[in-house]
Amino acid sequence: MRPANILALSAIALWAVFLWMGIEGLKGVVAQHAPGYPAPGQLNFYAGIPFGMIIAVASMTFLANALGRLWRASELMSAVALFALLPYLFMYGGGV
Repeated sequence: MRPANILALSAIALWAVFLWMGIEGLKGVVAQHAPGYPAPGQLNFYAGIPFGMIIAVASMTFLANALGRLWRASELMSAVALFALLPYLFMYGGGV
């Protein structure tokens, strides 16, 4: 297994955990039947962003594997996805 694939797999796994936690949290909000909740921003933040990151990293890795090149782009995309976790975590927990 190439290092780019391992990096991509770790990024996808971490973002998948946040997607799962976000969906479970949104289920709890829906179960409360509060009017107007979950708000579209909540849906986007807790489910949309992690899903988008998973799709971006997976598609770049797929292209790199299929074409036999683009390895640097795949590594860069995975590294950006991993570094993007830090600001996402700041907002996920409600900020500072």
